[in-house]
Amino acid sequence: MPDEIAFLDLGLQIAREREAIGSAVDRVLASGVLMNGVELGELEGELAEWHGGSELEVAGVASGTAAIGILLRAAEIGVGDEVIVPAFTCPATWFAVADTGAKPVAVDVELESRLIDPDRISAAVTERTKAVLAVHLYGQCCRMDALRLVCDRHGLRLFVDGAQSIGTRSAGSRASALGDGAALSFYPTKNLGALDDAGAVLTSDGELAGRVRALREYGRDGSGRYRWRGTNARMGEIQAAVLRFRLEMLEGDNARREELAKRYLEGLSGVEEFGVMLPCKATAASVWHLFVISAPGREKLRERLKAEGIGTAVHYPVSYGDMECFGDAGRGDHVGARRLAAEVVSLPLHPRLTDGEVDRVCGVVCEQVRELSSV
Repeated sequence: MPDEIAFLDLGLQIAREREAIGSAVDRVLASGVLMNGVELGELEGELAEWHGGSELEVAGVASGTAAIGILLRAAEIGVGDEVIVPAFTCPATWFAVADTGAKPVAVDVELESRLIDPDRISAAVTERTKAVLAVHLYGQCCRMDALRLVCDRHGLRLFVDGAQSIGTRSAGSRASALGDGAALSFYPTKNLGALDDAGAVLTSDGELAGRVRALREYGRDGSGRYRWRGTNARMGEIQAAVLRFRLEMLEGDNARREELAKRYLEGLSGVEEFGVMLPCKATAASVWHLFVISAPGREKLRERLKAEGIGTAVHYPVSYGDMECFGDAGRGDHVGARRLAAEVVSLPLHPRLTDGEVDRVCGVVCEQVRELSSV
């Protein structure tokens, strides 16, 4: 059998960065400051500059999920409120909303883009709706102009779950893809990953940013008063130090992901006639966190790829309407979400993947879908 192609090998990345990681860790240990030190402050400034927003403020937190929850709480969203979410996304999005006490209300997604459909949002708005939480899933950017129009029409805040999309653009700008505020994840598998959980909130609203910083620190403001009921959601200095040097490589890594995604699209051309749906080709803004196809007979395809030594994953196998723990919040047919949950397959995609490995994956996928169509 040919060499295995892992879905993702973080050990390989760490081995290649061992010296840089060691230097970052040594710098923190030598400072004797493990929390709320220089590294976090520098990272926040560098992230703001990298996103190109002159008024942008960044607050590092403990995880992407914490970033969503703190962002919503900072906007005074909680018990009795509703937040509109896509019916298909990482379940962490829904749980983060629910943890604030607010009710996540699902809206179906566009089948081609896999992103929330702006045209369906108005029908889900009630007097309790406070915000739309759009998700730039897989690194693809939502239709921000359309979302802004519908949010302005109903007087809603537009927030973004950007856990998978650092660097994506709207109207040519990274900052424009952030809405009124965005939550990022630096989970180790992300395009910009730490060595452990970490995240950040980005916003150009100074008052909102101040509350975020307080809420991550038990609700304590700059004067030392506990003005809000906050939580412990701080990012450690070691994670910040590692993220700082990895941020310097992010532009090149995202460019490599785009090259590989284009190679996938070329190598898989023709499979659509067999019922396979490829990622939306029109979205030049994608930073390609994942390369996800939608294939009837998903499990047979995954079994064939596994037999050939090729790793895959499913992001994600459930739609919001089928999550029993949310009761009737998932009301609606959500046809697109349910179809995606039943069919999506994530193929290997990371900067260390070779052109030859992508070609091999494409060959197996093409062969298998043709065989399945002839049965």
